[in-house]
Parts: sequence; C-alpha cells; structure tokens
Amino acid sequence: MAILTHAFWERLGSDPAILGQTLRLSRGFATVVGVMPPGFTGDRLAAPAFFLSLGAEDMLNTQPGQSPRKILSDRTQRHFSITGRLKKGLNAKNLGGALSTLNSRFAQAD
Repeated sequence: MAILTHAFWERLGSDPAILGQTLRLSRGFATVVGVMPPGFTGDRLAAPAFFLSLGAEDMLNTQPGQSPRKILSDRTQRHFSITGRLKKGLNAKNLGGALSTLNSRFAQAD
C-alpha cells in the first residue's frame, strides 16, 4: 500500500481515479490507497514522493541483487519513521501518557 504526497499526485497528473492504481517500484508493486493533503511532509522538511506501509519492508532496497535492509529488526538502521493520525480526543497535552509505555520499551531496547 502507498499513500502519495499531494505534490507527487499532481506530477502524476492529478487523476482523482488514482486510488486502487498500482505503482511499480524497483523491487515490487504498491497499490495507491490515498493522497495526502497539500503541504504534508510527515516528519521531514521535504516530503518523499509517497509513504509505504510497514509490510513493504522487502521492497525498500533500490539496488538489484542486494538483500533488503532490515529496518524493522536492525536497531542500527535509521531510515525508518512512523507517521500516524491522532485518535479523536488526543492532543499534544494528553498524548504523553499514551506513548509512555512505547517510549520506555525503546529505552530498554537501546
């Protein structure tokens, strides 16, 4: 699954019927499931062309013939980030409690 940035969707022709279409990647294919709003860059100053689901890990190496990076199991890899939407009712003030368990697990793993 892939979610396109608005700018990339525009470069592809701004086709409103793009949902469900397939993108060909260097190591596989991804189905377009959404388009982000204009200006969304995730946690980066400049957004990538699209965002992939966690299940796309095996497609993330762009060098044919090489093993894919193990970004979900190798803690030395720093090419991975998670972007999510806040559940209704959560905000910056009350989010800390919801993430405290996850944050403590990161500290233990490192």
